[in-house]
Amino acid sequence: MTLSKLKPLPVLLKEILSIPTTSYNEHLVIDYIREFAIDRGLNFKLDQFGNAYIFYNHGDSSRPLVLQAHTDHPAFIVEEISEGKLVLKFLGGLSAQYGIGEKIKIHGDALPQNGVTATVETIQSHELHTGTSSRRIIGAIAKVNSVKNINIGDIGVWDVEHFSLKRKIVHALQCDDLVGCAIVLSTIDRMVFGEHQGNVIGLFTRAEEVGLEGAAASAADGLLPKDSLVISIETSSSEGGRAEQGQGAIIRVGDKQHIFSPKMSMWMTSVANRLKTIHDNFLYQRKLMDAGGTEATAFDLLGYETGAACIALGNWHNAGKKGKIEAETVHIDDVQNLILLCEELAKNTSHFLQVHEEMVSFWKKRALDVTPRLIDSAQSNT
Repeated sequence: MTLSKLKPLPVLLKEILSIPTTSYNEHLVIDYIREFAIDRGLNFKLDQFGNAYIFYNHGDSSRPLVLQAHTDHPAFIVEEISEGKLVLKFLGGLSAQYGIGEKIKIHGDALPQNGVTATVETIQSHELHTGTSSRRIIGAIAKVNSVKNINIGDIGVWDVEHFSLKRKIVHALQCDDLVGCAIVLSTIDRMVFGEHQGNVIGLFTRAEEVGLEGAAASAADGLLPKDSLVISIETSSSEGGRAEQGQGAIIRVGDKQHIFSPKMSMWMTSVANRLKTIHDNFLYQRKLMDAGGTEATAFDLLGYETGAACIALGNWHNAGKKGKIEAETVHIDDVQNLILLCEELAKNTSHFLQVHEEMVSFWKKRALDVTPRLIDSAQSNT
């Protein structure tokens, strides 16, 4: 199918970032992704775990490139309802220094589109590690003016802006990882619009925030072709100087647990360097990004050739300054640069092994070139 025009990035970001979601309750985001695929005449599938797949293949029999992002974000779920009170469960990771006195929006099928406002009165927490003072939110009790039409299982999200773009900074409730989903969708959009040769699978996983569950299940289930080249697309905390917003897309070589495929990192870096010669404004960084784990670890350890890329994230999981909940932030130029990188990678999967082979050949030749000199110098010193 040929597109008459691309969906503008700010429009795509506003649409998807405004959809309430959390672990095990990602259906509204999945519905958006399904409609995106249908509108472009692309094959859409769900696996038995609820992970979503979009398939793009235009005249290419090479190894598929899997661009993967997760569809959930930390939020509350309504567990009990009484007069003027809601008992909430929190799904995701956030310090218990946050939350008390904060407003949340309850979203459900029977509620207005903009939700119903509640205020957190108490926080329930547990120790992150036994014997430490670090505690994480596991639940809350919130007061609400009326419980009418609120149902068990409704989602409660922090009452911060769902999307705004100010001086190239995106401020949004759920950058992690709906920005990643937008990057995958925009890359596929550009492939369709340009009718580019390529074999791309967009994989949208569930329940990342509670332990990379959707990714682990997908990787172990083997629905993806075993020769797939997998790139996990994330936002990752820039806290502590790990990366700088506005300095480009990040080729992520690892996370706090694991180092990803050197072949993937080498190929991604080679393509990024070539992009710099084509686009004057293209920027990228190459970083570890060890603030947390990422789904690339699951795919890599379960047998897939796996790399990762991310965007520097501010206010990770809405943790703002001085214990206040704030919108997460990303730089829109970083997002655009990662889309350009993903598109170029999608068009060049046939060169994946070539980059590694050229480097191996270089070092073999290097060894041959230096051997006589080193032997001569070694003998002259004895």
